[in-house]
Amino acid sequence: MRTTSGRATGRADLDRGDTHTMGPSRREGRTRSQSSSQLAAFVRLCEARTDHRFEDHRAFHDFSVVEYRRFWELLLKWSGVLCEGSAEPACTSVECERATFFPNLRLNYAENLLRIDSPSDAERGALVACHAFSAPEHLTRGELRARVCAVATHLREIGVKPGDRVVAVAENNAEVVIAGLATAALGATFSTTGAKLVITPAASA
Repeated sequence: MRTTSGRATGRADLDRGDTHTMGPSRREGRTRSQSSSQLAAFVRLCEARTDHRFEDHRAFHDFSVVEYRRFWELLLKWSGVLCEGSAEPACTSVECERATFFPNLRLNYAENLLRIDSPSDAERGALVACHAFSAPEHLTRGELRARVCAVATHLREIGVKPGDRVVAVAENNAEVVIAGLATAALGATFSTTGAKLVITPAASA
């Protein structure tokens, strides 16, 4: 995985397990899972940081449209996504066709996907590869991350760099997922084709 000194970890400062009710009009009929959802926790953060009170989901949606820059700034902070750079500006234009969000931020997809914050995270299931003639292969988050890191290290050693394209003829299995994530970790692009779709020289002769 890419590690960068001075990277902004963006750790959330809100307990995502806290409950929140979106106003009296929505209180009845809400399940425990809804009131303690990540969306409810994010709404609570937005209320605390903006002094707004969102009585229902439409009010929160309206806030995200009217004060969209503030909305995305708060989402970035709450999400805890691993990134580096400046969060300013949040958006470059009011015209959606030309707008770019967080142009001065960079993040690594594989780094965030395989992030492990605790020992229990490492033991959670991450990937199940099913095979026609053998038992399914199960990988935990820790196992998947370790294998991705190993392949990424090898790809870097043979010269793969950001912007490159890695192409593979492969089956639909765990190794393809690992190779794709390892390629993404280096900022390169991964392209595959199935072995059965390849025309061999002998077959095309």
